[in-house]
Amino acid sequence: MEPLALPRLLTMKPDKLTSWNAADSSFRASTGITMPQIPTQMDPETATALNELKEHTRNRREDWSIFLGAGATAALRYPTMVVLVNELRDSLDATKPEDNLISKVISALTEACARSGRSLNIEEVLRDLYQLVDMMEGKPTLEISYGGSPSVDSGVAKTAIKKIKDLCKTRYGEPPAGTVLQDFLKYWMSAYRVLHVFTTNWDMAVEYACDELLASEQYDVRLCDGFKGYRALVFDSALYSEKLPHEHLEDIRVVNLYKLHGSIDWHLRSTPGEGRNIRCSIPGVDEEVMIFPTPRKHGEILGPPYLELHRQLADALERTSRYVLAVGTSFPDEHINTVIASALRQSTFNLFVVNPSLSKSEIETKLSVSSPRIHNPIRLDFKRFVAELAKGT
Repeated sequence: MEPLALPRLLTMKPDKLTSWNAADSSFRASTGITMPQIPTQMDPETATALNELKEHTRNRREDWSIFLGAGATAALRYPTMVVLVNELRDSLDATKPEDNLISKVISALTEACARSGRSLNIEEVLRDLYQLVDMMEGKPTLEISYGGSPSVDSGVAKTAIKKIKDLCKTRYGEPPAGTVLQDFLKYWMSAYRVLHVFTTNWDMAVEYACDELLASEQYDVRLCDGFKGYRALVFDSALYSEKLPHEHLEDIRVVNLYKLHGSIDWHLRSTPGEGRNIRCSIPGVDEEVMIFPTPRKHGEILGPPYLELHRQLADALERTSRYVLAVGTSFPDEHINTVIASALRQSTFNLFVVNPSLSKSEIETKLSVSSPRIHNPIRLDFKRFVAELAKGT
């Protein structure tokens, strides 16, 4: 592969950094979103890890995979899971059975969270609702009360889950704010013609960013998310393996996007309809197929396309990519952590982590492995990290 010149991205001047922090403070105050302040100084371990990362990307011969977590999404001003609870609470109508049930679940969980000194997030609300559905499924004589209310109806619990999914679909379907993700992808496109981006986020941030980069005409961006078709798209993992003719690669940048937990625009359907379809053999099924962190989560990933996407992740980490950059994740998913831990047993594998609040020992605890191939974390938020990447390129 011929060396590619690294274009200079926008760098952030001190006065711009101050105004950016001020704008973020105002945004957090109005929405309740908690995001780490951009630090004024970089600690030595972060500076060393950042320089190591930049040196490896300049090599351009090393295969990378990128993992985007919720921290990257928050930098684009999508609401956090904690903020979604507040939005959900404000939308409730006590006269509706499903809203009354959600209110009781929120009240009970808020008390439990207060005792442990943390804030309630939307995933925990969904977890309790899914548990109620699981316990009642196929047991018509079983009666369960919640929060002092009489017997909970399975149908009401399912309606409550759908209400929360609809809220997530609305909020995460909005365009992202700012260009930080575009700048991040542009940095990698300047060195690599094919990017492998894995994410557990349900939003459309990467899709929006690729559209904007294509519109800028700097690169001919091709996004592959595993779906083919025109109106009624269907999943086909073979698309990730397709190769473009070498003579056409000079200006083309391919972004292979693997949405490990689904997306707000995916549907499980027995009859394919408009949009992205996951095939189902049960007649009459038509529902969103985002995977939420619920007790059923590990069972849900065993079906297509999640099983195939999980295999793609394992193949990338254990066979293809010598380097992985994990941005904005606290490693909450055990099934993903298992794959990363397995890859770390290889002598050539390296893990770089961008997270302003994690230490290396905490990462090793979450992954249940201690390894010199886990680099010291780059303790910066996503915006500052992208700005630092641009320096010296």
